[in-house]
Amino acid sequence: RPPRSTLFPYTTLFRSAHLTINGTALTDPFDDLLWIGGNNTVRMNLSSGWTLGSLGLLRLSSFHPDRIPTLEGSTLTVNGRIALESASRDAEIDCPLILQPTAQIELAQGSRLYCMDPITVQGGSGTLASDSRLNFSGPSQWNGNLSLDGTGTLFVHGNALVLGPSVINAHAAKLDGSGATVWNIQDSLTVNTQSIDPLNLPTPDVFNGTFNVSGPQSAKLTINLQNPGGIWTMFGVMNLAAPFGDATSRLAGSLVAIQGNLNVSGSVRCDAGYGLYPRPVT
Repeated sequence: RPPRSTLFPYTTLFRSAHLTINGTALTDPFDDLLWIGGNNTVRMNLSSGWTLGSLGLLRLSSFHPDRIPTLEGSTLTVNGRIALESASRDAEIDCPLILQPTAQIELAQGSRLYCMDPITVQGGSGTLASDSRLNFSGPSQWNGNLSLDGTGTLFVHGNALVLGPSVINAHAAKLDGSGATVWNIQDSLTVNTQSIDPLNLPTPDVFNGTFNVSGPQSAKLTINLQNPGGIWTMFGVMNLAAPFGDATSRLAGSLVAIQGNLNVSGSVRCDAGYGLYPRPVT
């Protein structure tokens, strides 16, 4: 087990360096500074994973657009801060992430952080500066609230599973990735945002993926567009399932124009205003 002291009070990597740490675990949460510069890689190959403590900071920076700082290895549980501090630069985290309620993510203007492996959201907060993007490229699992300030975008590309009550607060939250993202919603998911697809101009609120809402009575999708009178368009597939008997609410929030495929099974109630357009409904 490599003790934390082997990383010194903080570790800084610049000039195309690679640091690999092999072992079982750190002796305690990492509560110091790990600074990865452009074109450098840290591989934390710890079979039991490791934890960025509540005082810890993973700082990512690059002076050149083609030199990407990268973190790889085993599962990282985040209680502290992840900061991409260079404007208009990219960074990658190529290891499974678990975001705890005290986790913070900070992105500079125009920067993009790619989280390539599975992500578990137990909670967290952060600030996404203008034109920045937090990319959940791998599959995500939701059981907590994620609140993101600033005018950047949360981009959910991988398939998503909602297992517990979850809330997403973000200026923009592109929920369908490149258009094929599948959400399996088995508890309540509330999305409070200005737009669910800021990249789909001139119509910015179109969902092209799949929403599957089923399971216990608590399972419900609520999309609240912050613009008064906001309408979003469901152009993909929406499957709403509930037991027979008393109607179960499965959809709520802002007005929705259903232009995709809507499949309903059981006694389903919709608490959002909606319009049906000439597409298959079963």
